[in-house]
Amino acid sequence: MNRIRGNNKRDETFKRILNEWNSGGLRSQDERKEFGKTFLPPLSTKSVSNYIGDLRNEGKIPKVWKVKYQIWTEEEDNLLKEKSKLFTLEEVQKRFFPNRTKDGIQHRSVKLGLNLHQYKTNPYTKHWTKEEIKILKHFGGELNYSVTEISEMLTDRTKISIYDKMRKMGMDILRLKDDEYVNVPWKDWEIEILEKWYSIIGVGDSEGGKFIGKPNLSDMLPHRSHNSLRVKCWKMNLVYNPQNGVKVGHKRCLLCLEIKSEKMFSKWMKGDYPYCKICDKKVRKYHETKTEERRLGTSLKKRYISKTGNPISIQECMDVVYRVKERVGYKCYFEDEFCDNRGRMGLTLGHIQPTSRGGKFVDDKNIVFLCMEHNGFISDMNFNELKKGLLSMYNTLSND
Repeated sequence: MNRIRGNNKRDETFKRILNEWNSGGLRSQDERKEFGKTFLPPLSTKSVSNYIGDLRNEGKIPKVWKVKYQIWTEEEDNLLKEKSKLFTLEEVQKRFFPNRTKDGIQHRSVKLGLNLHQYKTNPYTKHWTKEEIKILKHFGGELNYSVTEISEMLTDRTKISIYDKMRKMGMDILRLKDDEYVNVPWKDWEIEILEKWYSIIGVGDSEGGKFIGKPNLSDMLPHRSHNSLRVKCWKMNLVYNPQNGVKVGHKRCLLCLEIKSEKMFSKWMKGDYPYCKICDKKVRKYHETKTEERRLGTSLKKRYISKTGNPISIQECMDVVYRVKERVGYKCYFEDEFCDNRGRMGLTLGHIQPTSRGGKFVDDKNIVFLCMEHNGFISDMNFNELKKGLLSMYNTLSND
């Protein structure tokens, strides 16, 4: 590394950057980042770019430089057609076209009508092939097949992507969800349910409402979509107003739906859409538990990736934490008077058989909850060693 000092620091920096540029470097952000590390103290990528901008303004570096366009050959086109069925855009670029940019490969794949996309399992980034377009035109346009029926033919496409594509193509589309119920007239008993419940519970449902047991129209009318319920209620001129008909000094809780005195509601819960104190406390505790699951799941994910180097989703780790909670409860496995009852740092995850000794990392049967006190005491012992050690210590202390 070169340390640049004194009044000539800026001039020396300009000189080095100009020499590097004339030798063909500093064209990409990665090159500028690596070049900045050769200074002491290091220059950031942005600083190097600013120096280059100053040199452009002084006319020492051209503001536009020519880039030679590489014409795609027939051999490259054939290779792209072959590999686009097996690899993603990033893999194709790294393995077979290192001299091409991702944008250039993507642009060429569109011209060739290839289904080359950036992610392996993301149907929203795929280009529609000619064969898929023919299926949509024939079955969706001519035979009037539903979205569900077409999705069974195009297994790589979601219903939403098929729906959007057919809409852009100007086709008459049957309803996206529950196609078998399209154009089914509303019956009297369905109308009665809407008239009775819509003004109180509306159409939407919340996670807290599900936890409390609040009824919702989707469960009462499972064959109707949310959109059809909203449209029908709008046509019937129904209005969502849970406080309609409630006496003065009282409120209806949006979760348990009971009418209670305003004293049963917190000061900040006295609007038209309040929760009573009891439901609010239950929902807060529920969300705190979910937050703990995410915290422990995040911890397990980081430890797993750090230990194995393999990817794992946060949801998979949270599911493991949830199964452990269902099996042993959310408490320290060695719950006693020595536990960190204050729980300032919360519980952590401990492995019955340490992962350093071959224990499974994300197996819920190998995981328990531990307070910080017991976790520090156990350290890297497995539970069998802990049991033997405690018995030995107990016998020794008993003989004293």
